[in-house]
Amino acid sequence: MDASVLHMARHRITSLLIVITLVLSFLPMLSFMTQAHATGSHTYSSPLILTFKGKPFTFVQNSAQPPSDAQCRAKTGFPCYSPQEIRRAYGVTTLINAGFAGQGQTIIIDDSFGSPTIRHDLKVFDEGYGLPDPPSFKILAPLGTVPFNPQKNPDQINWAFETTLDVEWAHSMAPKANIVLMTSPVDETEGVQGMPEFLFLLQYALAHHLGNIISQSWGATENTLFNGAGRFVLEQFEEFYQRAAQQNVTVFASAVPASSPTSMALTSMKSYGTIVSAQLEVV
Repeated sequence: MDASVLHMARHRITSLLIVITLVLSFLPMLSFMTQAHATGSHTYSSPLILTFKGKPFTFVQNSAQPPSDAQCRAKTGFPCYSPQEIRRAYGVTTLINAGFAGQGQTIIIDDSFGSPTIRHDLKVFDEGYGLPDPPSFKILAPLGTVPFNPQKNPDQINWAFETTLDVEWAHSMAPKANIVLMTSPVDETEGVQGMPEFLFLLQYALAHHLGNIISQSWGATENTLFNGAGRFVLEQFEEFYQRAAQQNVTVFASAVPASSPTSMALTSMKSYGTIVSAQLEVV
């Protein structure tokens, strides 16, 4: 398939998943921020305005119940896909029905900051779509945490969405797997910013045998890593992937198509994609 077609497909599917996640998850987060403002824990000079693709975001409905496809199309211009539909699209339904639902496995997810409402968000998501609770859901922050204050750091909102997306859809695809969310107090952006902290979290997970599956849903543009610091941190990640393979740990990373290597995940993993059984996940 042409690389441009793959890129468009990835962008469209990612947008759809974000819409689904935001519909069910943003209201608890908004409630959290409103309560924090009321109690004086944060001072906001103006309300937070959420935009999506450059346009103000529109809520589909004020309800814990999943919206219909027609509601999503009318409000956002996008269709809504349920976990069950995404499973069928990726051929996962047959595996789950055959008893391969992630039981006995643990998925490690690393994100900056995390989300202050992720436990509640996952509960609402599961109830709305008829999913069971994960057997175990742990949140670890071995590097510490910082207060959730999006007025001071707007990227915390983006990472809260990313965290929600990562956790809910990992659980959707492997409903009987345990989940360990590891959060960093540093904002991963471009270049090496935040990458050493992510590497530490992954090394911590490996050293403490927290799970056999690692999901990385983040990246940095390749040309921001061409300097000495970038090459050094990439070498460290490559060494980590080798050690992970030696311990039979599978590493997944969302990335752009291989013919257009513009993300850190792809750049760092391509050398050992076969050798260490690291797998790229294009969604």
